[in-house]
Amino acid sequence: MASSTFGGGAMTDQTSATWTLILFTRWPEPGRTKTRLIPTYGAAGAADIHRQLFARTAAAARGLAPLVSVVVALADAPAQVAIPGSSSAVDALLALDPSWRVLAQRGNDLGQRMANAIDDTFALDPRCEAAVLVGVDCPDYSTALFRRAADALHDADTTFAPTEDGGYGLVGVAHRAWQPSLRQALFEGVTWGGPTVMRQTLDQLASINGPCLASTAMLDTLWDIDHPADVERAIRLGYLRRPS
Repeated sequence: MASSTFGGGAMTDQTSATWTLILFTRWPEPGRTKTRLIPTYGAAGAADIHRQLFARTAAAARGLAPLVSVVVALADAPAQVAIPGSSSAVDALLALDPSWRVLAQRGNDLGQRMANAIDDTFALDPRCEAAVLVGVDCPDYSTALFRRAADALHDADTTFAPTEDGGYGLVGVAHRAWQPSLRQALFEGVTWGGPTVMRQTLDQLASINGPCLASTAMLDTLWDIDHPADVERAIRLGYLRRPS
């Protein structure tokens, strides 16, 4: 499957990466991101919170070993970012590492976009052993958590870091297990954005029949930024500064 690239530098020794971290996010345009925070913080403030969260997640990603590649799966980027070989707009706003590749999110719902991001990541490097996909909404992401996810996939087929609201902030899959039945169980038939995302996903994984029985490793529970109370919690804990 050919991936759709728009900007981002060439990946460092892509073929030698043992696993890939996918930062799954959207362009932090005021009025189109973190919309549930807009009534409290304004459109510009909500976008600033998004940028801060991305910066925290990116900082954790930079702590990974050189043989870990990083892909940014980006939605809603402005048209000028799509110019092949030009990453100035992305770099200016998100301050990406020059070795990271940027891919366009594809799909009609969250599940399709995540599944396609994993497809594209494995297509970039068929020898990549695992993909770990994270959003940017959890302020307590860490380099250690990302490493634990990759380590878990040596034995397990999938891994998750659940969130307090019933969803998950991290999903990882071993390349050896990335088959249609697993892809479907992970990313189809789930009520995205609701409090049963994690439970539905685990139930669907447990229902896989035949030779592709999936094993799952669960990581520590995270919390994410959805509502103003979450922002205030993150500010109190020193994860975020108050948006101007």
